Amino acid sequence: GDGGRFDGEQGTSKLNPLVDLPKFLAKTNTAEGLQKLTETAGLTERYLKQYGPDVPHRWTQGDDPSHVRLPPAAYVSIQGKNRTLRVCRLITGTWQVGAWLTAEGLDIPQIPSEDVYDHMLSKIRLGFSSFESAPHYCDAERIIGKLRVDGVLTPTELRGATFVTRICPNPCEMRRESVYEMVELARARLRCRSIDLLQLHWDNWSYSSWRNTLGWLAAHPHVNALAVTNFDLGHLREVVEVEGIPLSAASVCLSVVDQRPVSTGLLAYCRSRGIAVLAYGVLLGGFISEAWLGQREPRPWELDNSSADRYLPYIQRWGGWRLFQRLLEALGAVAFKHRVTVPLVAMRWALQQEGVEAVIVGTRLGNPASDTTIENARLFEFALDQEDMEGIRAITQCGRDLRRRIGDIGEEYSKIDPVLGEPLASE
Repeated sequence: GDGGRFDGEQGTSKLNPLVDLPKFLAKTNTAEGLQKLTETAGLTERYLKQYGPDVPHRWTQGDDPSHVRLPPAAYVSIQGKNRTLRVCRLITGTWQVGAWLTAEGLDIPQIPSEDVYDHMLSKIRLGFSSFESAPHYCDAERIIGKLRVDGVLTPTELRGATFVTRICPNPCEMRRESVYEMVELARARLRCRSIDLLQLHWDNWSYSSWRNTLGWLAAHPHVNALAVTNFDLGHLREVVEVEGIPLSAASVCLSVVDQRPVSTGLLAYCRSRGIAVLAYGVLLGGFISEAWLGQREPRPWELDNSSADRYLPYIQRWGGWRLFQRLLEALGAVAFKHRVTVPLVAMRWALQQEGVEAVIVGTRLGNPASDTTIENARLFEFALDQEDMEGIRAITQCGRDLRRRIGDIGEEYSKIDPVLGEPLASE
């Protein structure tokens, strides 16, 4: 949804876990769920006090960020119709905007939009100047729009920033007018004359209207660059070779666990055609982290965000929790060698795959306790060597090909889970 007004006004149905904790916890059904939520709310309250508005360098966990300078290698150029985009190779995903934590059956308390705004501004000034949004990412597009017109960014900062958004149309209701209405709505929210990079998400190939939709978007005067999201190789080739539609980028799910874009040849094809690959799902919703090393497999109701809930089945279908622990150990060994964190190793692995120009990593914008901006600057200070790659490959080759377990790229959005009776993934 649109997520309410920018001024942070909350709907009366929302429960703040820090204020209404008894009511908040009463809506859960299990003792373990209660314990998890109690711990999470308590941690959040302590973090808020530690990184309050009056604490210096709030958005970098108290660390002075004056030494952070991203090198030229941290950026890539993506060609559009009217201008070339300067894209940071670590794009900030905004799908977690508005969420403190999630649990089945609970409303999602909102982080104040002002805090998200300030956090975005801080990241832009540190060089992390590219953001990916969508209409259903709460207030993300509107906050970006406010940043663009408030005058807080210098002309140089504004020219160097890139804002990517997406439309997810209903495939059975595609008309030129409805497609253009989506574009105009995105422009209004982003407060821009031309959308930097617009992605089309499609999840039902039984409807062929995606062809017309892409054609209309390519011809739209206010769409600078066009991309597709979750297109498999066959449909991507059809876009380029049959329809003749110019694409600037393609977003796909890619990680050390989910290597479908590698095994299907999609990465090689994109590179041969000059299509920039933007990889998301690189950290499997936060599972690729030191925090999960040596931990037991979580139960679904113990997870505190929807991304983790989405990617746990990927791990289970790939090789299970025990093999995943071995993978974390291998990544940890590489991280120790380079004196970096496990997530940085996973991001570096993705960036070193052919054709991958950037990774999209979700951030809990507005929550200073979860900020890793200074740490992430090290992503561009090291590279994985052959020994590192082989050490990771020794574990990943023991897993199953997710194409056989989930389906081809993007198929998880339409394939029904036999147990849950719903799609394996949701947009």
